[in-house]
Amino acid sequence: MSFNPRYDSLIRDAARSLGQDPEAVVRDEGLLLDGFIIALAYEGSATFGDVLFVTELGIPLPSREQEVHRTLLSSNNFWINTGGATLGIQSETGCVVLCGRFNLEFLDGGRLAAMLRHFVGIAGMWQMYVTDSVPTGIPAPPLGAFRV
Repeated sequence: MSFNPRYDSLIRDAARSLGQDPEAVVRDEGLLLDGFIIALAYEGSATFGDVLFVTELGIPLPSREQEVHRTLLSSNNFWINTGGATLGIQSETGCVVLCGRFNLEFLDGGRLAAMLRHFVGIAGMWQMYVTDSVPTGIPAPPLGAFRV
C-alpha cells in the first residue's frame, strides 16, 4: 500500500477491470498479465504523483548484445516502436526492461487497465526481439500510441 489513497483505489479499480484480485495486486505491488509480471509503484507526494510500471523482457544472447543494445537506444529516441514507454537494461543482470509512467491525475481504473493491456502487447513484441524469438530487425510498432 502507498501513502496515497487515490493511487491505492486506482490500482484496485484497474485490477478489477483486468479480472485480478484487487487486494493481492495492492499487497504484491504488481500483477501477472498475459505472462508478464508487471511491477507497480507510486512516485510522488500525498497529493500529486505518477503511477510507475515495469516488466522484464529477457537477456539478449551474447552474440546479439551489441545489436540489441543499439536498437534499444535508438528506439528510445522519441519513443519509436515503444508506444511512449522506455526500454532499459538492469545493470546487475543485463535483463532488458520496459517501463512507463503516467500522472495519477489523468487516470481511472479502466484507463489504467487498458494502458497495461497495451503495454503488455508492446512488451511481447520487444521480448520476441530481445530473446531472438523473431528474425533480426526492429519490431513493428503497435497501432495506437501508448497514451491516456
